[in-house]
Amino acid sequence: MMEVATNHNMESIKVLNEKLLKENSELRKLVGLMQENMELRYILSGSLDKKDSYPSPPFSSDEKVFKACPEPQHIRSMERTVGEIAFQLDRRILAFVFQDRVRLYGISVSNITDKINELSTHRQMNKVDNGKRSEMLKRYTEIMNRLQEYGYDPKVHPQFAEDLVNSYGILKELPQPGSNELNMFLDPEMLKRHVSSAVPASDLKDVHILLRCLQFLAKEDAKPLFVW
Repeated sequence: MMEVATNHNMESIKVLNEKLLKENSELRKLVGLMQENMELRYILSGSLDKKDSYPSPPFSSDEKVFKACPEPQHIRSMERTVGEIAFQLDRRILAFVFQDRVRLYGISVSNITDKINELSTHRQMNKVDNGKRSEMLKRYTEIMNRLQEYGYDPKVHPQFAEDLVNSYGILKELPQPGSNELNMFLDPEMLKRHVSSAVPASDLKDVHILLRCLQFLAKEDAKPLFVW
């Protein structure tokens, strides 16, 4: 019986990881298109002062995360790495909570409790599936409790992570094998130094918290830090 249960659990983890890989690929394309559109609008505005031409970043005016274009490629890479960390952490949390969902469009950690209620309610019958809701809430509580051990605050970091993705974007492609960028992703301390130079000092602590949480979840599911 133990062997059967273990095989079942391994198969479930395999299916979940495959779903996460496919979902990340699709979402990466969508976020990339949105980011390119935002950057184009920003460039065409012709002025850093036109606030209505670009969404306001979650930082004060003297801590803008987008610099005037053009800018060195390594700076954009550092910024996108910060957004990638936030993106990858959110996807892992959502995939753990919504294990029966093939697609996670429209769902974020910042609205996760509302989505749990919505997805556990039969629309046509307007009837709540209490068992399904209980299971999702249990998984949500479990992962939040574990992440809080690494400094994660459910009232702060979900929205903070979403703002980072919106402001910085995400990496557009997998680094080349043997490249310095890929080596950095495999070295937590090097990655930490890399992202530290891309964010305002006021946000450094929270970015490090997201990185620690991502490292923990990667260790838990025995996957690379960034699941491509």
